[in-house]
Amino acid sequence: IFSGVNGNSHRIKQENQQVSRNGKPVSRIFHQENVNGEAGKKPHFEDLTEVNIPELDIHEKIVNNDGAVQIKRNGEGSVQFPHSAAELAGYVLETGDQASVVKFLEMMLTEGKI
Repeated sequence: IFSGVNGNSHRIKQENQQVSRNGKPVSRIFHQENVNGEAGKKPHFEDLTEVNIPELDIHEKIVNNDGAVQIKRNGEGSVQFPHSAAELAGYVLETGDQASVVKFLEMMLTEGKI
């Protein structure tokens, strides 16, 4: 969604991907981007990404507020990576949900955790 009035602009973009098996949620990836700009000023940028894979106890939230990135895992302040390659591979084989695992691994690589 985009709106512009008198040189001021506002844009919101949302994506939501969810995988379910037998009516039970398997994974969810949510992404939202907000950009607000006032005429003649640098735009304010806010980005939120959430990755939830309940079966593997993965609950990640990444917030980018004008370049300042905050990451929250499995509740506040948790910084753990308890998942082996075998666990992740087994999850993908069982559910077919490759997208969530790829997104999770990309986040871990970006943070230098793996």
